[in-house]
This record gives sequence, structure tokens and C-alpha cells, in this order.
Amino acid sequence: MTSIFGLQFEAEYDNVLLSNTQKWGEFAPVHVLLGFLGTTLLAAGNVLQKKGISWMDMIRKRQNGSTGRFFLWITGILLSYILAALPTAFASQFMTPQAISAFAGWGVVMMVALSYLLLNEKLYFTDLIFSILIVAGILVLSLVRKPMNSCVIEARSLFLLFVGPLLVLIINLLIAGNRNRKWKAAVLGGFAGSMTGLAIVLMNILVQENGLSIPALIRSPYLIPYYTCGVLMAISMQLAYKNGDMIVVAPVQNSMIIIYPSICAYVLMQIPVNQVQAAAMGTIVLSCIGILKRR
Repeated sequence: MTSIFGLQFEAEYDNVLLSNTQKWGEFAPVHVLLGFLGTTLLAAGNVLQKKGISWMDMIRKRQNGSTGRFFLWITGILLSYILAALPTAFASQFMTPQAISAFAGWGVVMMVALSYLLLNEKLYFTDLIFSILIVAGILVLSLVRKPMNSCVIEARSLFLLFVGPLLVLIINLLIAGNRNRKWKAAVLGGFAGSMTGLAIVLMNILVQENGLSIPALIRSPYLIPYYTCGVLMAISMQLAYKNGDMIVVAPVQNSMIIIYPSICAYVLMQIPVNQVQAAAMGTIVLSCIGILKRR
């Protein structure tokens, strides 16, 4: 029995939805599609937030058009933080945190495409190559099944997974000061990615324990830390967008979304990463970096 945010709880994390005789091929396609859908909505929301966040400066400078930008920004927030969570929650019923987090690579692909269409940013031929590698890595992680072990979630470990990225963020912001806005944007994006990654693991636990029953989800002690991750992620993303281009923020953010859930899943649930998963995650992360280097 452990305590977090004043709540006592113990979690037996069993993969009750899947028997050892079931194969991913029986249900993977629909849940893979849901994962792609959730990430596409998230990417579209992030682009709209970036396009609309200037409403704050426009109001301060008393410029026209701030209302339209505000509605773009609000629409982006609804897409990213509410609607995108629904298909991801459905996919979490049958997929490991590592598999869910891998879809962040698709987020980079979508952001590059949407940035080209909506923000007039450049596209390169290498973007296509890296996008293909990202999709291939996602499919590998989606089809590799890793058994989930019973475990007790320790409040101390969960607390450290919050504090660790926060300390890294604070140190880097102090070093950067006001001189390097691009670096600040990248660091804030990385922190947002780590909080998103932790939220993915918490969502996986929430859905595995309670299904999609709203009353059960509301009563779960994991709901508070899950929404705490969401708030921290949303704040850091807005600050990141104010300090740098989305094409700088997105690859760093999505790389952390891919890497951090594996760390969290191992610390909280003792779910290791096998060689195939590690290779797929490495391919996705390096492809994200490859897209970033051309910007």
C-alpha cells in the first residue's frame, strides 16, 4: 500500500485483457489506426496553438485580429488535450506504453506536413525518408507484444519521475537565460515531452485497471497525477511556442515522448525493453533528429 497526493493505493497491473494465447494480429490494425488518429489530432492541435498563440501579443499591442487567433488557439488546445486523448485511451486497452508512445514519431511527420501547409515552412526529400522510417518503427513497436507484470506502483518513484525532468528544465533555463530562445524552446519542448510520456504510462495504468468506465476512472488515485502531467505539459508547450518555432520544439518533444515512457514503465511497472523495441525506438528518435537538423 502506498500514498500519493494524500491517497493510499496499491496497484496490481495485470494484462487481464489479453491471454497469453492471443496474438496481436487479431486486433492490432484497429488499435494502430486509433493510435495514428490520436497523434494526428494532437499534431493538428499543436499547429493551431502555434498559429494562434500570437493573440496574447496582439491584445497587448492592441492589434486587430486577436479574436480569430484566440479561437484558433482554443481549438488547438481542445484538439491536443481533450479530443486526442480519446482514441489514445481506446488504443491503451490493448497496447503497452512503449507502443503508444511510439506514435509520437508520427506526430513529427504530421507537424512537418501541417507546418508546410499552414505555416509555409519548407519540406525536404529527406523528410519523406525519415517519415517512412518513423512509420516502420511505429509498426514494429505496435506488433511486438510484451507481457505486463503484476506490480505495486511506488509513490516515491512516481514523485521522482515528476521532479527529475523539472530539475533538468530549471537548470537549463537558468543557464540559457534570455539569450538563447531556440535552446529554451527546445528544453521546454523536452520537458513537455517527458510529462506527456509519463501521462501515457499513467493513462495505460488507468485504462488497464478501470477500462473506459468514467466513474471508475474518476475514483482512481492515478487521475490526479495524470492531469498534473497534462497541466505541466500544456504550460511548458505554450512557453515553448512563444520562444521558438514549432519545427524546433516538435522533434525534441516527440523524442522525449518516445523515450521517457520506457523509463517510466520500467521504474513503475518493471516492464523491460527488448532489443527489437530498443532498435525501433532508436530509429524513430534518430529520424526525428534527422528532420530537425534540416531546420
